[in-house]
Amino acid sequence: MPFNTALSGLKAASADLKVTGNNIANASTSGFKESRVEFGDVYAENILGSGATQTGSGVKLQKVSQQFEQGTVSFTSNSLDVAIDGEGFFIVETQGARAFTRAGVFGLDKDGFVTTNEGARVQGFVANAAGTINSILNDIFIETGNLEPQPTTLVQSQLNLDAEAAVMAQYGTQLSTQGLEIGLAQGGIDVGTSSVVGTSAAPVGFDFSTNTSTSISAANPITPFNFGVNDPSAVTGTQTVTGFDFSINTASSIAGTGAPIFDPVNTNFFAGGTTGSFTVEKVGGLLPAAPVTVNLTDDIQSLQALITNINVELAANGPIGVVAREDPANLGRLQFVATDQGVNTTITIDNYAGAGNASPAVITSLIGIIAGDSNAAPSAGVTGVRGSLTAATFTVEIAGGSGMGGTQPAVLNLDQNIANGDVASLVTDLNNQLAAVATPPGIDVRVREDPQNAGLIQFYATTLGEPSTVTVRGYTPSANVTGDTVATLAVQQKTPD
Repeated sequence: MPFNTALSGLKAASADLKVTGNNIANASTSGFKESRVEFGDVYAENILGSGATQTGSGVKLQKVSQQFEQGTVSFTSNSLDVAIDGEGFFIVETQGARAFTRAGVFGLDKDGFVTTNEGARVQGFVANAAGTINSILNDIFIETGNLEPQPTTLVQSQLNLDAEAAVMAQYGTQLSTQGLEIGLAQGGIDVGTSSVVGTSAAPVGFDFSTNTSTSISAANPITPFNFGVNDPSAVTGTQTVTGFDFSINTASSIAGTGAPIFDPVNTNFFAGGTTGSFTVEKVGGLLPAAPVTVNLTDDIQSLQALITNINVELAANGPIGVVAREDPANLGRLQFVATDQGVNTTITIDNYAGAGNASPAVITSLIGIIAGDSNAAPSAGVTGVRGSLTAATFTVEIAGGSGMGGTQPAVLNLDQNIANGDVASLVTDLNNQLAAVATPPGIDVRVREDPQNAGLIQFYATTLGEPSTVTVRGYTPSANVTGDTVATLAVQQKTPD
């Protein structure tokens, strides 16, 4: 045991030396983060457990952790060498595989891409010609080909003159210089020589302090005009919002003439040994239209027992999207109702069959519906309802605009309860749909109350001051929608000047 304990210490010391050596070896490696060795004590145990007199079993290497501390930033002669001051990593990519590094030693490959020494391309958000930075991570590319030369257009210089230097020229009847002889190059006479130039007349006064600039003036006075107003393309409704509840969807149904008549003998089909039957058929909707046979096989002495028997048969032999229930508008009556609401379907009850206590007459008195009745053509006393969808759609599109939304039309659905004059609710509903157009980044049209005509809705382009065309068309109301629904959104095409 003492020998193993000593060996663990040597092994730990060796690991420490290896990590220290690795840190020293990478002292000049760009972006390198030093590592630290973390050790842990090894406790001794036996089959009786640990005790106060047990000694440790040495040391073990627990972890070699990297120290992400800010390193020293050094300047280099390579203009592409960069460093991160603080947290973060450079993103690089090699054949679609991304990696992260803090080593900022970069250069250009033969194609002009910024790369690492291993050839991985540095990633970044690239700007277009207008200087706008996009949000897509791409390879950073620097143009290295022959660029068109740009001439220097302006040079500015600031000079200091010696205020104590001797005056080199004087004017008057004579012009004298105190420096080198006039007319000689600077490499002329080394000693000062006076030059005198006579004038033919006394100096004429001139104001050299007045400087004027080149200018051009307009021929007419300024006519006021507000260039800060840019109107969007827009179309406005012709009348105020007329309310309508587009949220009501009804299902097709047919109900009996009254409460079922229960007879202890004739309605106990299980005990009677005979079976009565009838068919239920639904035309329209999503499920198949083939008739389903309902067999009466139970002891039916209540409306709930009748409903249970029918629904079990419909589920077992169908389904066709029809269920039986108690008529909510006429309690105590049996009602067949379609499960797909908002669809104009036809439910037909027919083909009563049986004998004795299961005769067609018994079935008729039990369900209250004459054979062959449908919700489209019910007999006297039978309640038939055709399913209806109170919803409407129309299309909004924009052409000729410069916005990012493009010209793909957006189909809007009216499916809420809109009260008379409730412009705010209608505007909110339509704007939520326009903002959720699936084609990114959407359509560049929104809805608001017309600023010039309160109570009227207005479809307007989100990009101002351009001759785009906003069109609202394709009104498609449901056949069962009543009221002034289409006229509510009646708008005309308009293109601003």
